[in-house]
Amino acid sequence: MIGERGMWFKKTLFEPAIQVPLIIHSPGRFGPSRVVAPVSLIDILPTLNEIAGGAAQDFPVAIDGESLLPLLEGASTARHGVIAEHIDGATLAPRIMLRQGR
Repeated sequence: MIGERGMWFKKTLFEPAIQVPLIIHSPGRFGPSRVVAPVSLIDILPTLNEIAGGAAQDFPVAIDGESLLPLLEGASTARHGVIAEHIDGATLAPRIMLRQGR
């Protein structure tokens, strides 16, 4: 948090503490763009799998994420909510957040 809101650690679920930038480059597949929809890190595996030509059925067990490829190709940003949680040694109970839209 670097002092924002008087906080110095990522022990909150405010935007600066949970945002992780991600750049995906696939020449010939999709052009430069910015996805503004909330997505989750669990979506990276199915996204890279689909870019490489794989399908969800290729995994031996079901996975939780969903491919971001439709968003990267310009589809609507309507998606399900994104869940985040945080717990560490100094926390008495987990912090849980559901984000949907803005």
